[in-house]
Amino acid sequence: MKSLHLGKAFLLVCCLAGAVRAEDAQVAEEGTWSVTRSDNKDGGSFCQVEGQFSDGRTFAFLTSEQTYPSHTLLITEKEWPDMTGQIMPLLFQSAKDKKWQQTYNAFGANNSLSITLTLDDLKILFSGISHSGWLILAFPSGSEEEWVMDMGGFAKSVAKFKNCVSEMTETENAF
Repeated sequence: MKSLHLGKAFLLVCCLAGAVRAEDAQVAEEGTWSVTRSDNKDGGSFCQVEGQFSDGRTFAFLTSEQTYPSHTLLITEKEWPDMTGQIMPLLFQSAKDKKWQQTYNAFGANNSLSITLTLDDLKILFSGISHSGWLILAFPSGSEEEWVMDMGGFAKSVAKFKNCVSEMTETENAF
């Protein structure tokens, strides 16, 4: 299992887990996926690729100027109880090729789980996700049913997200 950096993940979740602010701009939308960029130069600039599903679930990758080169994966379910302080393993698996799977420990804050990812972790996760039109997210130690998410449009959205991160950090090919 991958470790997580609780301080950075908690900070980013607390700062970014909410509605898109007025100064944010939607960069692109593909299927259930959208890319948003905030240009708040007071320390709140970030890029986000997010899937919002009809059942109230949200799956998002966030990167801010403050936390780069780390990235945060934020998973939210409107109906979840407050999970602040809990650590839960999450299993990601390709629905198409069940040979690919990756497990991470997630940190709970309110009704969300977050994982801080290194650049290498992010590349591995994006590569695994990109090989399938569907992603299975399992909660091995919890009572939550598996999530099966439609990844249609994800690859195109990730390309826009990468561009956003490169522009925000002024780092060519930021990942």
